[in-house]
Amino acid sequence: MSQGQKSSDAIGEEGFSSAALPLHSGANESARTATSHDVSEDPQTVYGKTYTTPSSFPAAATAAVLQPSVPLPVDTLHVKGVTWSATPSLEGLATSLLTTGFQATHLGRAIEVVNAMLDWQPPTKEERRRQKESRKAEKDRRKQVREILREHGLPTEIDGSGGSEDSCSSEDSYSSEEEEDMPSEQHGNQQQSEQQLVLRPKKQDRCSIWLSFTSNMISSGLREAFVFLAKHKMIVAAVTSAGGVEEDIIKCLGPTVVGDFALKGSVLRRKGWNRIGNLIVPNENYCKFEDWLQPHLDRLLQRQQERLARAMERAQLQKEPVNLSEVVLTPSDITRYLGEAIETHPRHEESFLYWCWKNDIPVFCPGLTDGSLGDNIFFHTYRNPGLVVDVAKDVRRANDLAAGSRCSGLLILGGGLPKHHTLLTRYRIRFLPDFVLKRSSKAVLSIVNKEVASAGLRDAQATLCGVG
Repeated sequence: MSQGQKSSDAIGEEGFSSAALPLHSGANESARTATSHDVSEDPQTVYGKTYTTPSSFPAAATAAVLQPSVPLPVDTLHVKGVTWSATPSLEGLATSLLTTGFQATHLGRAIEVVNAMLDWQPPTKEERRRQKESRKAEKDRRKQVREILREHGLPTEIDGSGGSEDSCSSEDSYSSEEEEDMPSEQHGNQQQSEQQLVLRPKKQDRCSIWLSFTSNMISSGLREAFVFLAKHKMIVAAVTSAGGVEEDIIKCLGPTVVGDFALKGSVLRRKGWNRIGNLIVPNENYCKFEDWLQPHLDRLLQRQQERLARAMERAQLQKEPVNLSEVVLTPSDITRYLGEAIETHPRHEESFLYWCWKNDIPVFCPGLTDGSLGDNIFFHTYRNPGLVVDVAKDVRRANDLAAGSRCSGLLILGGGLPKHHTLLTRYRIRFLPDFVLKRSSKAVLSIVNKEVASAGLRDAQATLCGVG
């Protein structure tokens, strides 16, 4: 049997005849009409008969080019852009993005996820009752499984890594296993009781949204969008790099201007200009930042020394060691102070840190010693040494804040340290976020919501990371 015959037979097994597949559109209108008629009546004919000689085209090419389509799902969206015959509303424009295609569709999906965060409502009394019954049933089931395992002499530990309960279906972010493993006040010491109190979700009437972004976001015009979120208390915490902190202050002290990606670094260096993508920051701005920051580092050191004096006095009275956690500063303490300090500047209302301080929104910066901010801290150790920064205390603060949320959403813009720190803040305490929106240059867009949480931590991590 020849290769052509094998291909023809293979096509026949799928219910097609090679003679029934057209090669090009050279038939007249009557032939097209007849073809349409043949297709409806002959189930073996898919595209109709254009030629009467099957040898006039290769069957293998026909199989590759004219492969039939599987029926599309009923709820498939048809590609359609914005109708500009009338000025579209903002809501209509956002809705049309879903069916525009390419990156516009990803943006439309992102808007849907953010709207889901904003639309979240706490559970009603009836929903809480059902959730309580569900948790009790799950606890009883686990107890029965342990008893069966014990009867057969098997280990009674149950692996809880295979999944978790739905987290943002207006439900607590705790599984029954986690509630069972919590220390009780009867058997635990005071420290355990305090930890249990901190980890319990607080009363919450909306989704707790965390904002994570890289420094170039603040350098760009997205800073104004972040200011809007902080000003209107739409986020509960922010995570960024040292550049995200310093650039916010620097833009109050001097302008960042539009340049070009193709500008040569050697030429810019001779002119004292610094390039961030296609943005230009005059080196003069960093000099202004140093002049502004150094006195404030002196004040932070003075505050730390005053704290130390009070802690030592209290320790002597109580005859206990000095509690250094009450003395040293954390990165979020420093960002909060900088937001307060910039209030005296005429352009303070343009500052993201200012509005975070004003509305008591912590800004976590695990890499505080990077960039120009790190340079200034380095210079300060020679001029006025003694400032100590405690990163570990901020890890505890961030985890406690995340654990106390019944529903949480993450807005992750860019990758690197802010992204990893934001995700680990949730994973470290075994709770998956309920909504995640991630945008980076390596991945077009990764969107995860509560439905992913039920797939377990490992699967969710793979989905969250994507190709980024």
